[in-house]
Amino acid sequence: MKKVYVYEQGKIKQKNGVKSRLNFFLGNQSKILAAICIAILVLILVSFGQVIAGSKITNQTSSVTKRFTTNAAKRMDPPGLMAKSAVLMDAESGRVLFEKNPNLRLPMASTTKMMTAIVAREKLKLDKQVQVSAKASEVGEKEIWLEPGEVFTVENLLWALLVQSANDAAIALAEAASGDMGLFVDRMNAKAREIGALNTNFKNPHGLDEKGHYSTAYDLAIIGRTLMQDSLLARMVSSREHALPWEGHPNQRICQSHNTLLQTYPGANGIKTGYTKGAGSCIVASAKRENKFLIAVIMSSEQRDLDASRLLDYGFLSTGRVVVAKRGEPLGKTRVSAFPECHVRAVAKKEMAVLVLKGRGETVLLKTKIKSEAEPPIEKGEKLGNAVCWVGDLKISEEEVVAEEAKDKVTPPLSAAYVLWYTLCKFGEIVSSPFRTF
Repeated sequence: MKKVYVYEQGKIKQKNGVKSRLNFFLGNQSKILAAICIAILVLILVSFGQVIAGSKITNQTSSVTKRFTTNAAKRMDPPGLMAKSAVLMDAESGRVLFEKNPNLRLPMASTTKMMTAIVAREKLKLDKQVQVSAKASEVGEKEIWLEPGEVFTVENLLWALLVQSANDAAIALAEAASGDMGLFVDRMNAKAREIGALNTNFKNPHGLDEKGHYSTAYDLAIIGRTLMQDSLLARMVSSREHALPWEGHPNQRICQSHNTLLQTYPGANGIKTGYTKGAGSCIVASAKRENKFLIAVIMSSEQRDLDASRLLDYGFLSTGRVVVAKRGEPLGKTRVSAFPECHVRAVAKKEMAVLVLKGRGETVLLKTKIKSEAEPPIEKGEKLGNAVCWVGDLKISEEEVVAEEAKDKVTPPLSAAYVLWYTLCKFGEIVSSPFRTF
């Protein structure tokens, strides 16, 4: 124990050091208590500041890239084709796998009717009753023998349009949807631009030769892919025949498809054929095999079915399917509340896959961009970002990333309670830091 000596009345006396310090604290306890309180308050304010600062998110989005490598395989050469223009497309991702003069503008004959059906589906209810006009009954060439005054549902006219390739059904649908064929054609052109078919111009809804009526193999692939995303239209174009009522006649009208690939090519499921003197023979053919879905477009060919078959064969044999994101697969997270800290998982809205060409050494990338923070309430399935599939430097497809579950908004009292709790935890962390062993 330390000894303290003091001088008092000519004598040296020893004084207890502990007792001296105790007397000091007892004499200044109010000041010491105030200093301790100030120190605690400062530490609490520092803790509060750190909690608030730590809750701030500087980046509006978080980005992640996933890389996929393809297996080595023997490279296949594409087939020779007689067509003036052709495209092979992966219907799932929209990737072009083969092209020959893909942007050459050519007449497209009755493949026009794909867009007629798409626009009619947008504008008309299936059970709507349509009275056939004299203009519709007189169009000629491929028809279903509609008579003026006859009444059909929109659904039956669509069957006639896509299976029989009926020109009279095309006019009837156009008049029912817009009241005027010209207005309907304007809508067809607007829809083409909307889906990215930028080298297409329609002049009529049936495809008979007319100056300024043209498309390209690439655009027809886009239009065909759009049609096949409608389950009803996809079922229609996969049908070899369909019976329609024929009032006043002993038999039904039988619509028969001109797409012979539906009978001869394994896996064929669509889409539309066409022929005029100006266009020659055309086909937008589709087929599914082994989780692969292909669209082959052949324009102006003397052997359209042979060209389409060769192109589809090449597509199935020369490609491998890479799944870059499964439906519901977590791709990141978004914070929906700081107090309490709460996140919702961002998941792929649908499966994303792409066909890659064997023997090309192609690299597939999945780049996701997801909100770092979102204001609750959050609904299940609400969009939180996007996922983009790339093959090398080429953007192939883009899909939504959505909330895996719903999240409600936190009430202010509960949020305030969590702010206090996080502050106390941070305070304890600061106070205990000198005594922690690392």
